[in-house]
Amino acid sequence: MTSVIEAFPIRTKGIHFINPSSGFDALFKLFHGFLSKKIQERIQVHESFEVLHKVVPKKYLPEEYGGSGGRLNDIIDDWRKTLIANRQFFADDAKYRNDERKRPGKPKNASTLFGVDGSFRTLEFD
Repeated sequence: MTSVIEAFPIRTKGIHFINPSSGFDALFKLFHGFLSKKIQERIQVHESFEVLHKVVPKKYLPEEYGGSGGRLNDIIDDWRKTLIANRQFFADDAKYRNDERKRPGKPKNASTLFGVDGSFRTLEFD
């Protein structure tokens, strides 16, 4: 979980879940405790759109969510056009790589991040 949160390449201002199922609520409570306090504060669960509107202004939400930010299908179409217009940028971006041999320190891979040696060092059994 930490690797996913720390490696995510964007700054998340907030994640809002609206009217989730009871199963989701149970899973959310389970994983919520493993997140940092900062991330916990940014993830919110709302019982209804009215509660969401108290936190997120309606101008930022699509019409389907009770907002005035346009229809969801129109927003999706606009983003699709933007991505297609920038197709070459994304194709070129896939070519860029870093040279891991020049990275200082020990290489990070699955065995160094999740190895058994590092998992049990701090456990103390009585």
